[in-house]
Amino acid sequence: MLNLKLIAFETQASWQEPEIPARTNMAEAGERTEMIRFLRQRGLPIAEETLNQMIEEGQLPSLMFAATASVAPVHIFTKENGGHQKPVSSLVWGPDNLLVTGSHDKTAKVFAPLSRSVVLNLDLNSGGHMDTVTSVDISPDGKLLASGSLDKSVIIIPPANPSDQIILDKTNNGHAEFVRTVAFSPNGKLLASNGDDNTVKIFDLSTNRVVQNISVFSPHGNNNTLVWNPCSRRLFVAKGEEVVPLDIRTGELMPLNAIPPKIGRISALARSRVGSLLAMGSEMSRVKVIDLQTDEEVFYAGSRSGHRVNSVAFSPDATLLASAHNRGSIRIVDLRSKETIITLDEKNIGFHWRATAVGWSLDGQLFAMAGTLDAQDTTEIRVFNWQTIYETFVQRD
Repeated sequence: MLNLKLIAFETQASWQEPEIPARTNMAEAGERTEMIRFLRQRGLPIAEETLNQMIEEGQLPSLMFAATASVAPVHIFTKENGGHQKPVSSLVWGPDNLLVTGSHDKTAKVFAPLSRSVVLNLDLNSGGHMDTVTSVDISPDGKLLASGSLDKSVIIIPPANPSDQIILDKTNNGHAEFVRTVAFSPNGKLLASNGDDNTVKIFDLSTNRVVQNISVFSPHGNNNTLVWNPCSRRLFVAKGEEVVPLDIRTGELMPLNAIPPKIGRISALARSRVGSLLAMGSEMSRVKVIDLQTDEEVFYAGSRSGHRVNSVAFSPDATLLASAHNRGSIRIVDLRSKETIITLDEKNIGFHWRATAVGWSLDGQLFAMAGTLDAQDTTEIRVFNWQTIYETFVQRD
C-alpha cells in the first residue's frame, strides 16, 4: 500500500488561498498534468505514476487536503494506508509517541505517526473484537493495550506479543452488557471498565483477576465513561447527567451532589495529568471544567446547537483544553484566559462532518484529531505538530 510520505511538507510562512484545479477526477492526461503542476507549486513534488496510483486507491481527497491546508500534517491515516474503515470512537497517546485508536470498524490500532506506520492492528482475525471498539487505553509503561467493545468484552494485550492476550467477558466475571470505557490506573497496576450493566469492574494486572465489581446505577441512563484520579485510588464515573467520585478500595460512591455539572447527559470526561482539573462534555454541546480541590468552576461554554461533544482532552501542562464536536469542529480553550483561542473546522484543518476524538501526545509536541469527511463516514486520523498549529492560528493573529 502506498505510503503518503509526500503529505509531510514544509508549511509556507505566508498562507494564501490556493487556486485549486476545477476538477479532481483527473480523467484525462492533461488534467493530471495540471494537478501535478499544482501540487508541485504547493511543495508536493509527485510523479505521474504515483498520482495515478493514489487516484486508483482513492487517496486524492487526503492529498488535496494536504496540498491546501493552512497547516502541514505530520501524517494522515486513511483506510487506504492502514487507517480505519469506519469512524474512530476512542483515541489516546502512549509513550514513544504511539497513538492508540478504537473504531466502529471493530478494530483497535496502534500507530507510529512520526514513522507513518501501523504498529498493531487488532481485528477479528487476530483475536480482536466482534463489534464496535468503544474505548482503548495504553498502560503508562506502554507494555499493555486494553480495549472495550459492544461485544461485551474487554481485551488486554501486550503489543510486543499480541498472541498473549487476556479476554474478560461474562464467562469470567466480565461485563454482561456493552462495555463503554477502559482505563489503566496512573500507577499501571489496575484496569477499570464500565458498561451498560451498570457496573464498574477493577482488574488487578498482577493477578489477572477482577478484584472489585461495583454497582453504579444511574436513573438517567447507562454509565457512559470514567476517568482515574492521579492517586489511583479514586475514579470519576459519569452517571447520565452526573459525575460521581468512586473510592475503589471501599466501592463507595461519594454524595451525588459533590460534582453538579448541570450540562446535560455526560458524553466525555478527562482528568488533567497535573493539577486537579476535571473536564466534561455533554450531548448538548456543553463543556465544563472544575477544580476538584476547590469545587470551583474553571470554565464553561454552552451552545444551542445540541451537537454532541465526543471527546475532551487536556494539554500535558493542563493550560489548554480541546473538545471534539459532532458537527465537525474542534475547539481549543486557554484555561488561563478562559477564551477559545482556536477553532478547527472545515474552513481550515477541521472536519466537514464529525470530529470524533482528539488529544495531545504525552510531551505535547503532537496533536491528533479523528473525524469523518462525509455522510458515508469516510474516516481520517490527522496528526499535526502542535507548535505549528499554535503559531498558525494564535500567533498569526
